[in-house]
Amino acid sequence: DVPVDTISAATDVLLLCQRLLELSRTTPLRAESDLGAAVELSIAAFRVAELNIKANLAELSTGKREAVLQIWKHLAARAGGLYADLRKSFARDPLDTEK
Repeated sequence: DVPVDTISAATDVLLLCQRLLELSRTTPLRAESDLGAAVELSIAAFRVAELNIKANLAELSTGKREAVLQIWKHLAARAGGLYADLRKSFARDPLDTEK
């Protein structure tokens, strides 16, 4: 369960980063670089946990394997979307105020 918990937590961190990035751009918080680091560390943790899941799938019972695959598929889609959106946000030119 640990790798599944890790991909779930990493996805939660990405969601939190998205919310904090919005705040950072509209308040004195100004933590864009710290949030960028948190995003990259979260996706790295997600990917490492995926490797662990892949390595251990064969050891799981059929029912457990199906459950893990379903959760993994859902979280991978969610995390992938969040990561793509966050990367786009960080790619914006901070001096371009028209975006």
